[in-house]
Amino acid sequence: MSFLRRWVLHNFWLKVLSLLLATGLWMVISPEQEPAEVTVRVPIEFRHVPPQLEISSVSVPEAQIRVRGPERMIRELRSTDIHADLELKDAQPGGQTFDLTAQQIHLQRDLTVVQVAPSRVSVIMEKSARAESGH
Repeated sequence: MSFLRRWVLHNFWLKVLSLLLATGLWMVISPEQEPAEVTVRVPIEFRHVPPQLEISSVSVPEAQIRVRGPERMIRELRSTDIHADLELKDAQPGGQTFDLTAQQIHLQRDLTVVQVAPSRVSVIMEKSARAESGH
């Protein structure tokens, strides 16, 4: 009995504190098993617009991105953590339609893009006033 008392009751409160700290640390660090999904509205960012062109009209200025990942990360997710890039370096004057895919969505590495809506974006490009004036 003295053996049990010595090992269990000696520094009892320190042992309880250690157990609570270990449990709290495990809860914070361990990944949540249940995945969660959320839809986030983000603006579409247009990259590499040719200098002689400007965007005069866009069919949809923002995209709805459905994201899946650990519940903890989904809870902490902000719309500023995700952005959609539409590459326009090959754009020509006039109306054009560009695909918007999961590869063009940039987000944290532990999250997965499930759906992108719309999947196509129509853009009307016009020659810039600067290009028309010859400068």
